[in-house]
Amino acid sequence: MWRDPGTPADSYYQVRPECTDVPKTRFKIKAGKTLSVRKWQAAFTPEGYLDIGKTLS
Repeated sequence: MWRDPGTPADSYYQVRPECTDVPKTRFKIKAGKTLSVRKWQAAFTPEGYLDIGKTLS
């Protein structure tokens, strides 16, 4: 009741038509849920590549 159930990410991030074996995601986009500055900076390497492993652990 009080929490945002979220919007399915599939409605925002479209899968390319040539990708046919992609599983449906359970990720939901929720209002007000963002990464902190510290976690955002930890998610990327100094070269600018995404390294989400440090953020998830």
